[in-house]
Amino acid sequence: MSKEICYKGKQLLFENRIIEQKSFWTIDDLIKETGLARQTVYNKCSQGLIPYRKRWGKLYFVPDEIINLIEEG
Repeated sequence: MSKEICYKGKQLLFENRIIEQKSFWTIDDLIKETGLARQTVYNKCSQGLIPYRKRWGKLYFVPDEIINLIEEG
């Protein structure tokens, strides 16, 4: 199997997963999807390493942005 086919399959997997998911993740969703510890997420948000939105005192994350961040390395 070529690398291009593997990448296309991976890309489709992520695209399908985004469609099935909510348009925003809470911190609990992010922890579940990435396996990061809660304190690690808070630290990375405060350092500006994880993109987030804050509304009514809660953090929200756009799945697309998180997946892109992970793919970039």
